[in-house]
Amino acid sequence: MKTATIVITLAVSSPIAAQVPVEWPVAAGGNGHWYVLQAQPNGRFWELVSRAEAQGGHLVSITSATENEFVRALSMGHNVHFGAFHDQGAPGFSEPASGWTWVSGEPWTWSGWCSNQPDDASWGGYQGQEVARFNTSTATCWDDAHSLVQLESIAIEATVIEWSADCNGDGVVDFGQIQAGVLADVDSNNIPDCCASAGREPPFPIVQWTVTAGGNGHYYAGVQLPADVTPANWWDEAQARCEALGGHLATPTSSSENSFIISQAVPQISPVSGLGRGPMIGGRREGGVWRWITGEPWTFTGWCGPEPTGDGNNLQYWAFSALCWNDFPGTVAYSNTYIIEWSADCNGDGLVDFGQILDGTIVDQDGDWIPDDCGIPPCAADVTGNGVVDGGDLGLLISAWGEVANSTANLDLDGDGDIGCIDLAHLLAQWGACSP
Repeated sequence: MKTATIVITLAVSSPIAAQVPVEWPVAAGGNGHWYVLQAQPNGRFWELVSRAEAQGGHLVSITSATENEFVRALSMGHNVHFGAFHDQGAPGFSEPASGWTWVSGEPWTWSGWCSNQPDDASWGGYQGQEVARFNTSTATCWDDAHSLVQLESIAIEATVIEWSADCNGDGVVDFGQIQAGVLADVDSNNIPDCCASAGREPPFPIVQWTVTAGGNGHYYAGVQLPADVTPANWWDEAQARCEALGGHLATPTSSSENSFIISQAVPQISPVSGLGRGPMIGGRREGGVWRWITGEPWTFTGWCGPEPTGDGNNLQYWAFSALCWNDFPGTVAYSNTYIIEWSADCNGDGLVDFGQILDGTIVDQDGDWIPDDCGIPPCAADVTGNGVVDGGDLGLLISAWGEVANSTANLDLDGDGDIGCIDLAHLLAQWGACSP
């Protein structure tokens, strides 16, 4: 990792040249975070916050006396803002001292206010000082200031940006690993590519039939095929599109599930008028027997009065105005709408994978809505064979980073020919004792 010598300058401030980010090493009593001093034009405090976040970091949070000294030295005699603001929504907020908060979300457990500060003083006719800075260019204590920094009597020349994120949970700050080339950052946003995809927007508006509401925890969506799609078989087309998103045509295997789909998922679709034009679902007749495409037992049916009449081998709701079941031939453009369901739980943790991809709990780097580690044996990351996925395995993976060689093929956990972020994510997911 990069290191740098920090020189404390107490002289009159000079123009700020571009600085190299430096680490506050744990070995030196620090936190392992990375910091840089950056010149900032006058502007609003929240503009400075946004500029820091756009670089993958945040305005510095000073949470101890030793960090205060480190940041003050890094400031090299310049007046700087850091990431403290007076949050009027904080519990116990009161002027001038209660309710101060770090933009990083770190606990407010230490402060370095100067004597009689903060004081919420007015300046230039503007009342209210709601952010913090060092009191003067040479002081080590804090003063409160206006969020519109050009109103200050002491010019704010710079900010200190801090990088503290460890999105892959390996105990090392991501920014430093990017600098060292250990983690890829192709888009240069200072967020590892293997972490930038954590948390996803769903492909459609979705509803979950939650377990707490008596459901199965599955997710559903009502979808309409694009107007320019004219497939040979409409049901097959819909099912293929569901599978491409890690789901399947919905299988209402009980009266309660059928009712949930009708009341919650179907209304997501703009109704198509006419009989035989309701949404397609995941039942199919094979060898004269109706089956669910998931293999679930066919124990419940919701047929319309005389159905099935043998019109076809595919299942749909008969019409938006009559949401009972109808059999239809998929080769006829009766319906261009369908219900998708996500039910897979490939890692067996009792939670639907789709929801865990949505909230970032599970990695889906290739964007197919299927966890990247599905199909990977539970002890694949135990490269040393000691029954535990630990630092020894991590060290081997990092040392083999890059294109796979014959001697490192066992470290290519996802089998893509490259040892990288996804393999690291798989290793961390299997961390600890494992049992084949």
